[in-house]
Parts: sequence; structure tokens; C-alpha cells
Amino acid sequence: MRATCSLFACLIVAGCNTSDKNPILKSSFEGQPSANFFHEFGPPSQVIPVEPETFGDRPGGATTVDNKELYYYWSSINKKTAHLKRKASDRECQLALRTTAEGDIRWIEVLAEKGQAEAALVNCSSVVR
Repeated sequence: MRATCSLFACLIVAGCNTSDKNPILKSSFEGQPSANFFHEFGPPSQVIPVEPETFGDRPGGATTVDNKELYYYWSSINKKTAHLKRKASDRECQLALRTTAEGDIRWIEVLAEKGQAEAALVNCSSVVR
């Protein structure tokens, strides 16, 4: 079970590291603490640490990302997301929020099926400002 969860987490993170394929949502939440986003829109459905990447040909080479950086996965139709301030949307918006080690949002990526990126970006732009 643990190996399956780890594999699933790796697949999700690998999919999100391709930000050149998924559109970036421009939002006033960029640069703010992730807590501000979750206070406004509800909790994330999943949190996954960003795997540190090393470069160089010897063990212990320099890392390119801090291992405290996180991806928060948020969906507009997540039951945990629907709370007193907002009701769950009937059209799904799936986001990956990349945060710094300090918890500030670096960028918000719209997760979309292949060929649906523009429609997903428009939909998510109407849900999250």
C-alpha cells in the first residue's frame, strides 16, 4: 500500500513539474502565504513535498530546490473545499499551488486534460481571482 501511494505521489508531482504544458493562473494570491488562499477557498485535497533535485556527478551534489517546498492540490468540487463561505462549484477547477519553503505561493498551475488547457484556465480564472 505504501509503495502504491508513493508511486501515485511521484506521478502527480512529475505531472506538475511540467509547467510548460499546464497554464499558469495569474492571481493576486501569488507571493502571499498559502494560508490566505485556503482561508478564502477551503483546504487542499492533497499535499506533496517537492523532491529535491541534485546536479553534478557525485553524491551530495548541490540541490536545486529546497526540500520544504510543497505542491498543494486543490479542487473546486472537493467536499472538503465546500465550506460556509462558498459552495462547491458544479464545474471543476483543479489547481496545483507551488509554495516556497516559507509557505508563500510561487505560482498556481491549472491542471487540465490534454487539449483542454485554455478552457480550464478560463474556468479557473472565474473561480479564483
